[in-house]
Amino acid sequence: LSVLAMLVTIKIIRRPSVGMGIILGATLGIGWWYFSLILLLVPSMLILIIAYGIRSRARQWPTTRALIVSGVVFIGIVLPILVQEHYWKVVAEESSRFFSLRELVSFPILTWLRTLSSTLQWVIAYATPFVFLLVLSGCIVLFRNFGVRVMLVCILVPILLSVIFVSTLSARNLVVVMPFYLLLAAFGMQKKNILTTLLGSGALGMMVVASTVLIVSPPLFYQLLRYMPAAQKDFYQYVGGWTSGYGVDRAAAYLTEIAKTNNIIVLTRFDSGNPEDGIRVLVQNSRVRITYLSELKTILPQWDKAGRRKGMYFVSRGSALMGLEPYFTPLVKFTKPVGDEYVGVYKFRLD
Repeated sequence: LSVLAMLVTIKIIRRPSVGMGIILGATLGIGWWYFSLILLLVPSMLILIIAYGIRSRARQWPTTRALIVSGVVFIGIVLPILVQEHYWKVVAEESSRFFSLRELVSFPILTWLRTLSSTLQWVIAYATPFVFLLVLSGCIVLFRNFGVRVMLVCILVPILLSVIFVSTLSARNLVVVMPFYLLLAAFGMQKKNILTTLLGSGALGMMVVASTVLIVSPPLFYQLLRYMPAAQKDFYQYVGGWTSGYGVDRAAAYLTEIAKTNNIIVLTRFDSGNPEDGIRVLVQNSRVRITYLSELKTILPQWDKAGRRKGMYFVSRGSALMGLEPYFTPLVKFTKPVGDEYVGVYKFRLD
């Protein structure tokens, strides 16, 4: 959707129309429902439109009209969620990730430099160094090309805005610019010579190797990232963090084995991700009732003396027991391949 939005923007620059404005607004609106970071492209679009689209007076009003139409369409699409009270609660929580005005006016240069360094490492490590060299080649050799300049604006503006205003940036924030990054690498291969041939072959070979390692052994891929500490730290969540899926399948198998002889109740915290969603998908057993820990007050009155013999269990994110440690007996911990995190299975008791 980010690439589509930019293609429509180029159409508006060259031949503005109400139809293109509608498509642009719809693309941004639909994209915002899935991933709100698509709005980081809006400043890039405005820069390109100002630089290339309204040079002549004849285009100024048609371009402005297209932008007004796109804005109206965008608001119409996102309005249903904007009127939801819960949405604004999420916005309030997410606002903590941004620098305050006081922090911005103090010019946190060191923080900005660290974030830029991390961003560079994420780009080089995840898209491979050869692709990075192709990008540099495309910028140097074809800088005067309109397409190259468009790609640069779509990459640099969102990254700079994120670095300046967001205090806790993650590699996932780069997903909106990565299509343009790869397109810029393709520009780097347009001029055929020995260098671009070698870089293209190296990029293809390295992507095949990296993808194979990632599929076969994610922990090994994690170890290979040690030369890019920011990338390795980011990738840790997938092999060592509580969000990783490691241990969830073993916890599900363990509970399924218990359920062979008794009906059981399995509690998880009220959250999404692992192990909560994983347990619900993997434990497909009529003897197992899976519910949230927040439903405990509803369950306990129904859990009579006969029912207690059936057993109630809790699947945890590591040591996060929601303050109910005195009521849980630890049974087993399924560790992650990296780090100290684990998926725990505990038995609930009332004695």
